[in-house]
Amino acid sequence: MLGWLTALLTLVGCGRGDYEMPPFRLAEEYHTTHIEDLASLAEMGPFGEGVVVSGRVVANDHSGNFYKSIVVEDSTGGMEVRLDGYCLASLYPEGCGVVVSLDGLWASRYDGVLQVGRVGYQWNELLVEPIATQREIQRRVRVCSVAEAWEPMAPIAPSALSEDMRGRLVCIGPVRCAEEEGARWGDDNYGSYCDRLFVAEDGHRVVVRTSRYADFATLAIPTRWLTIKGVLYRDRYEGEDVFVLKIRSLDDVE
Repeated sequence: MLGWLTALLTLVGCGRGDYEMPPFRLAEEYHTTHIEDLASLAEMGPFGEGVVVSGRVVANDHSGNFYKSIVVEDSTGGMEVRLDGYCLASLYPEGCGVVVSLDGLWASRYDGVLQVGRVGYQWNELLVEPIATQREIQRRVRVCSVAEAWEPMAPIAPSALSEDMRGRLVCIGPVRCAEEEGARWGDDNYGSYCDRLFVAEDGHRVVVRTSRYADFATLAIPTRWLTIKGVLYRDRYEGEDVFVLKIRSLDDVE
């Protein structure tokens, strides 16, 4: 009985039938703002009327490693859009084109990445609240083109990562996990996420961050040299500023 109810709730929660997708329009029909220009606009408070961004979805919640958010990238940068919904991957699959209306929304930098949503949380001004209700999400984030492959740049060494890549899908390698053999991507012993240190041949370090709720969190990390794709963030690790990757699924690991 419990299994039947779980399956029913899953269908109700994730089915596209619960949503009315907005009409299809080409991104070229919108007068859009570049993502790289949003930070200066956000310093003055909420975005004004007519601030619209178009780009491709490069990450969503399909594996559970991104929570209530999608990552959108254009030719100038990337941003995380906070959405108070589940099964966002069914609405905004990776590679689909979207147009995001930002009027009245707020922005902050969280782990070095521009994050947009409703007014910031009172308990943490570095976070913005997700855009609430299905109707508001549909109005704010409109699909404007079908999904296409959105590949990051060719693999680069961690030493070549730069601040202007934050929020974008990047590919690094070769790197090897510096944790003890048998380490898993995630760890359910503490916190909501787990950081795993990876090291390149020249000693440069990068952290891969995995939510304990990701569907691959309990799987072991390969011990060989790897190439890894992920969205780039910036945070502290063992007292040092380091670049942080959040992978979308194990398909990002080769």
